[in-house]
Amino acid sequence: MARPLSRVLLLLLPLSGCGCKEDPSPAQTPPGADDSGDDGASGSTPFEDVEVTAEIPLDGLSCDVHVVRTEADVPHIYAHDRADLARVFGYVTARDRFFSMDLARRLGLGTVSQILGQDALEQDMEARSIAMTAVADNLLSVLTPEQEVILQAYADGVNTYIAQVKAGNEPVPSELELAGGLLGVDDPTDLMADFGLRDMAGFMAVLVYELGYETGDVGRARAAAQIAAWSADDLPELREAGIWEDIYLNIRPLHDEASAPGWGLNGAIAAGSGAAVRPPRPDIGVPLSLLERVDARMDRLQDRLGRDHEVGWGSNAWAVMGSASADGTALLAGDGHLPLTVP
Repeated sequence: MARPLSRVLLLLLPLSGCGCKEDPSPAQTPPGADDSGDDGASGSTPFEDVEVTAEIPLDGLSCDVHVVRTEADVPHIYAHDRADLARVFGYVTARDRFFSMDLARRLGLGTVSQILGQDALEQDMEARSIAMTAVADNLLSVLTPEQEVILQAYADGVNTYIAQVKAGNEPVPSELELAGGLLGVDDPTDLMADFGLRDMAGFMAVLVYELGYETGDVGRARAAAQIAAWSADDLPELREAGIWEDIYLNIRPLHDEASAPGWGLNGAIAAGSGAAVRPPRPDIGVPLSLLERVDARMDRLQDRLGRDHEVGWGSNAWAVMGSASADGTALLAGDGHLPLTVP
């Protein structure tokens, strides 16, 4: 017999008016549930023998959604569709870590000073100067209709949590209780602003930055811009094309497919397909002299942090030998120095 579930949080429609005929139960028994009894012939679900600790009305759901919290308070969400899942995911995530989410979206939009005042103004200026807001707006502009629905549902879930806190149905985040006194706010919930699609884009821009940016990116941009400056030789166009096509962009996966074939491109491509990783000669619109100064500044920053290009770096990585994988292929993966602010 498996260890019993710690608790179930059941979120319902405002009037319990669910139009779904089937319960959003998992195909198998939820994590930690007792799977030694009913075989499902009676029509019962794995949730029926688990204590329900809370029922929370959540506007906008099409069907009931179950949130099962297991050991270490890890939530498992069971929903009928992605929109319901996103809405409840937003609520649950905000319930667990609203303050970090709020700071992340403000970092992406350059609005931290709205809550922290003058002390955060320099941070906002830096976020805007490195085009964080431009990245957020670009992400927003390329959303598909389906992605927009999912992100809006997530934001609506966060906003429902905010409304529940302001109504006194959920406790105020402890960080805001502390910050309220420090910032001279009588009601700490005044610091809780609703999320919209642009806030979600700002949040994503921070994730893109923290997952993909490192100081070496500036050096690579400088090197790319410097190629265009090497035009004094004979046949400069052929030389430049050779550098780009034969060296800089000639990156192909060793095996049939790879999830990251080169320079941060997502999505698998076939080996030898000839798919361009990036268009030749990307015009980043930044003068070479400026990139050279920034690159030198980044090197000085790394020196102050006690790092150089040989030591002081680290990451998480894992490997699976072929004898332990399903098809006998060895697997290797590593991450991009994940900070604590990335969920």
